[in-house]
Amino acid sequence: MITLVFLFSIVFTVLSTVNTVSADQSIIYVSDLTGNDSWNGESSIWDDLTMSGPKKSIKNATGTIISGGTVNIANGHYSGENNTNVVIDKNMTIAGESRGNTIINGTGSAQIFTIQRGINVIIKNLTFVNGTATQNLTLADKNITAGGAICNFGNLTIVNSTFRSNTATSEDISKNHAVAGGAVYNAGDLTVTVSDFINNTATGNLIGNNGTAGGSIFNIGSLTVDTSNFTGNSATAGGAIYNLGVLTVLNSIFTGNTAAGNNVTSGGAIYNEYNSTLNLNGGILNIYGSTFTGNQASGNGTSGGGAIGNEKNLTIKNSTFTGNKVISTGNTAMGGAIFNIGNLTVTNCKFGLNALTGNTANGKNNASAAGAILNSGNLTINGSEFNYNAAYFGGAVYNGGNLTVAGSNFTGNTAMGGAIFNTGNSTITSSNFTGNAANSAKGHSIGGAISNSGVLTVNNSKFNGNTATNGGAICNDGNATVINSTFTGNKVSSSDITVENYGGAIYNEGKLSVSVSNFTGNHAVSTNAMNLAYGGGAIFNFKEATVKTSKFSGNTADFGGALSNIGKLSVSSSTFTGNHAVSTISSYAFDGGAISNNGNLTVTYSTFTGNVGDVGGAISNWGNSTTTVIGSTFTGNNATSNGGAVYNEGKLTVNFCRIIGNRVKVSKYVSSTGYILEDIENYHGSANVRYNWWGSNAGPSKGRVVGATVSPWMVLTLRASPTTIKARGTSTIYADFFYDSNGGYHSYSSGHVPDGIPVSFTTKFGTINSKSSTVNGAAKSTLKAGSTGGIVNVAAKTDSQTVQIPLKVISAYPKNYATGVSRTSTIYIKFSQNIKTSTYWSKIYVKNLKTGKKVAISKWISGNTLYIKTNSRRYAYYWYQVYIPAAAVKDYANRNLATRYTFKFKTGRY
Repeated sequence: MITLVFLFSIVFTVLSTVNTVSADQSIIYVSDLTGNDSWNGESSIWDDLTMSGPKKSIKNATGTIISGGTVNIANGHYSGENNTNVVIDKNMTIAGESRGNTIINGTGSAQIFTIQRGINVIIKNLTFVNGTATQNLTLADKNITAGGAICNFGNLTIVNSTFRSNTATSEDISKNHAVAGGAVYNAGDLTVTVSDFINNTATGNLIGNNGTAGGSIFNIGSLTVDTSNFTGNSATAGGAIYNLGVLTVLNSIFTGNTAAGNNVTSGGAIYNEYNSTLNLNGGILNIYGSTFTGNQASGNGTSGGGAIGNEKNLTIKNSTFTGNKVISTGNTAMGGAIFNIGNLTVTNCKFGLNALTGNTANGKNNASAAGAILNSGNLTINGSEFNYNAAYFGGAVYNGGNLTVAGSNFTGNTAMGGAIFNTGNSTITSSNFTGNAANSAKGHSIGGAISNSGVLTVNNSKFNGNTATNGGAICNDGNATVINSTFTGNKVSSSDITVENYGGAIYNEGKLSVSVSNFTGNHAVSTNAMNLAYGGGAIFNFKEATVKTSKFSGNTADFGGALSNIGKLSVSSSTFTGNHAVSTISSYAFDGGAISNNGNLTVTYSTFTGNVGDVGGAISNWGNSTTTVIGSTFTGNNATSNGGAVYNEGKLTVNFCRIIGNRVKVSKYVSSTGYILEDIENYHGSANVRYNWWGSNAGPSKGRVVGATVSPWMVLTLRASPTTIKARGTSTIYADFFYDSNGGYHSYSSGHVPDGIPVSFTTKFGTINSKSSTVNGAAKSTLKAGSTGGIVNVAAKTDSQTVQIPLKVISAYPKNYATGVSRTSTIYIKFSQNIKTSTYWSKIYVKNLKTGKKVAISKWISGNTLYIKTNSRRYAYYWYQVYIPAAAVKDYANRNLATRYTFKFKTGRY
């Protein structure tokens, strides 16, 4: 931070002027070639008739003009004491004949204009050159050298003018001395329109915390700059403009401006400071539609903000930053384009554009951060582009404060954290990171797109083709959350053959949460000759990670084609398809086509299809590690050597999974080609692989599981609700996996086979919805009966297993909720086939619903009909209930009713 202390008690020296006032002096003309200060100035040339002619000097003209008048200055070169050190104490317009030819020259020894408080002045069509301010302001007992061409304390508008080679300078080395505004010092209200500021400087021989500020303009008032150019201006801070007040920049161009010095430098083009000592409520800067090119901040100390340094409130919209840079030969370089410790909002801006003109930050011993923007305050970026920017940390952005990025693109940036290096709090939404790279001369580089050691949230963003040594897209050493994002073609690689590379897309050494994201074609495969392997084609987890509802497809690595874990990793509701562990390095080539685990791994309700590895086509569990897999699907995975789906050397639990068609090469057993079925191999360690579905109620065939006990396994059963329906009635048919091969029941809440297992239903009686799939361990369909009674055969098929059940359709007397029923009639229920008594025959009852008491009955069976007779006459107009437990009767295959049967009726008078 550049600290300049200013007070309001200002004393300035005013040279006397000669006033020649005529009858009407609202318009005064000045001509250096033909004028005379003794003339009245009311004509641009001498007029014998009116005895009028132009003034010769600007000082005389401004002293002569009445308030609100206009001084018109003819083309020419104006210098000397009568054209410089002019104090303006009345309202006026000062207009040159033509901008390029009406030149006021301070000759390197004098300031040109001072505008007093409360005065309104318009300056247009003039060129100011070689104006020089030397000790012209006293601030209490301090000195400030300010405003090489103009000092403004009033209300000044500058239009279509040029300021070139003006200087605020001092050789004073006393404490707290400052130099401000090489061309203009503004403590009032200043508007600059369609003007150029070229090679203006604020320079001096200063020590301590003193500095030079604002090579062209120093502002502690209100300043608006519109459609103007600032080129080649220089100061210690704010090479073009230094702002302590309120500054708005519109549609302007800043090129080749420099903040340079032997100490702290910042803001090659603009520096925006908040100084609480002055109590100005300033430090407010707004920039719209402007261009910053080739600006630079450089020095022996800390340098920041090649284009802009900001301490307070800065808003930038629709602007472009190209080729700006920061260089420090003695300390740290920060923010090739912008250095921010205040509040900064960037909207619809471009930083960089191409590799040759990218913003850069270069510091001693690689101590450089943020090729484009360094933030330790509050930074919001919307709809902006960062292309080919470079630094040591954070090629585009270094954040140590609070960062929000939305709808922005980061392309081809290079650094540790190729696009963004975050140590603070960052939220990134709907943004794209493409072709960014983490580069390091020492071989170790992290985070091709983002390096995080703070708190990072990424949502709805895309990472394509980013590269690094570790974490091709993201390296996390803090807390990172990734939601609804895609990672495609990111990779880890290194030219240093002694360096191991991990995490083609993400490398995690902190706490990582990934959800609803896709990882495709990410890469961590070694080609070096040092026998060093690359792990985690998509993600390498060193510490703690959670992955939910995400997809991994076509990722490759030496081990862990998609994921490699040596910490604690939880995976749920995710899919792994066509991932490969493909290393040619023999000591690592066996590890997990989809997941390699050497830590603590939990996988729930996920799907592994078509993954390939040497050992463990889908998952390899090795060392003293623990892997638990629940409710997941393994189909069509292949291993070259062992464990088509899962290979274990540690502690393995696989329960409630669907495991079908995984293979290993035949050459494992015989000298032949091709593959044979082998799903799981437990080489050594412990393996619990019970309660799984192997595609058949008969369980896995011999050889599909090596070194582990699979019994009991889950079996497919079929049931109906209800089991008996009327003609044209409906029943819900369930195909479920709630029972194991030993007859044990497993509630879905304690674990179930994967959702989505396809089940087909068929029947030749009535109609049925033929296609369904499992949810919470069961699939269901709806049967609609035909018009006649009888046995309905329903079949369900999944994988290689088909099961069938008979369904009994009944009729009953009386009908349910019938009224006017005879008080003495016999009750009967007809079943679809002959029945016999079962366990709860004695539990059949008829109940008087008014008294709540059961009545005495007699009951018997004849063929397929159950008869019930109440032993006494039923009461008139009473409701009665008939109740038949499910296990009261059974067919001759010893199958009970699927559910109880009950109905009600009301008696009549007789």
